[in-house]
Order: sequence, then C-alpha cells, then structure tokens
Amino acid sequence: PVLIWDYDYGTAYAYGLYRNRASLVNANADQLDASLRLTNLQFTDNGTYECVVAARGSGVAPQDEAATMELVAWVAPNDPTITDDYKPNTSNLTLTCTAYSGNPAATLTWYRDGSRIYHDRAQVLTSWRGYLDTQSTISVIVSPGQSPTFQCVANHPAFISSKSVSV
Repeated sequence: PVLIWDYDYGTAYAYGLYRNRASLVNANADQLDASLRLTNLQFTDNGTYECVVAARGSGVAPQDEAATMELVAWVAPNDPTITDDYKPNTSNLTLTCTAYSGNPAATLTWYRDGSRIYHDRAQVLTSWRGYLDTQSTISVIVSPGQSPTFQCVANHPAFISSKSVSV
C-alpha cells in the first residue's frame, strides 16, 4: 500500500485500493516507531510490503531507511468433503478428501478406525480465483462384511481446531 505519514503533522494518508483500509497504529514520532494496520483483509493483499522512512527537512541530511515483510492473508478453507468410488468386483474403495478455497493450502490426514494411514496421492490445485484446493486420495480393499470408518482431518493455520469428516 501507499501510505504517507507526515512526521511534522502526525497525519497519514492512504491511496488507491487501501483508501479507508490502511492506517498507522501506535505511531510514535519521538521513538520513530509505527505499525501498519490493514482492515477488511483480502486475498489480493498477499505480497511483499515495504516501509520506507525518509528523513527530510531543515537541518537534516536526506536519508532513507527501508524494511520489507511478506504478508500471507490466511483464508480458511471450506470444511473437508469425502467422495467415494467402490468397485464391488475388486472390493476396491477409493476415497478422495478435498478442502476447497484456502490460503495457504490445508494439510489433510487420513485415519482408518482411528489409526493413521497414508494417502496414495495428494495434490494442491489453484482454483480460478487463486485460492488453493487440497485433495488427498486413498485406495483400500474392503472385504464384504467389513465396515471400517475412514476419517479425513484438515488442518490449517486459520482454524482454531482441526476440521474432520468421516464415512
């Protein structure tokens, strides 16, 4: 964002897409310290931000100091869903767990009757809007008469706790 802070008057101005969304907080001119606050955070706010402090004015030699930071806007994915494909002639059950529209991508973990099992294939796909969809697939043999419980657990930094779905 382009945010200009006038040291002499203690005012800040934000321009463009950040107008009415960017502001300085804890701005302390005496300690030359301030923090940038973005409100209504959007996925498009991801990126590298640079803070440039320019000393200008009477009796001050012109100088610039800069610092950069990388912002990742956490977007919680939807709760995971499971689709299944059972082939009775081979007793093969294929399960696909998907957590749609997150940033960063969710991490998916499978359990069979409470014990962790490992996926056959996992992939992260970028949706048309730029969000990340995570898919994990397992294939298992389920003999007639068996009725195991499969659980897919999704973890994401924006979740307070894991999300899961069972079949």
